[in-house]
Amino acid sequence: MLIATHSERTARNSEKIKRLLNFLKEETYSDFKTLMLLFGFRDHKSLYTLLSKVEGMGLIQKHVLESRTMKISLWGITNDVSVKPAPSVIYVPRWVG
Repeated sequence: MLIATHSERTARNSEKIKRLLNFLKEETYSDFKTLMLLFGFRDHKSLYTLLSKVEGMGLIQKHVLESRTMKISLWGITNDVSVKPAPSVIYVPRWVG
């Protein structure tokens, strides 16, 4: 299916990005094979293009896990750097309480 107008292509692209982010919001992370099934792509290039575009936007991160026998790539939603984690050790001065 060939999309003729620029506005239709932009809308379709936004729809794919939204679908990817909603899926990753529910699943936390996913591998390439699962994402291929989600979108129903026949070739790898379409998904790699989408993933690299969204990764370039800073919305997702790629994590590569390696063991001695295999290497797997996982994609997940980027951590929000504006939210700071709670400190693991809380300092309480001796004079308090």
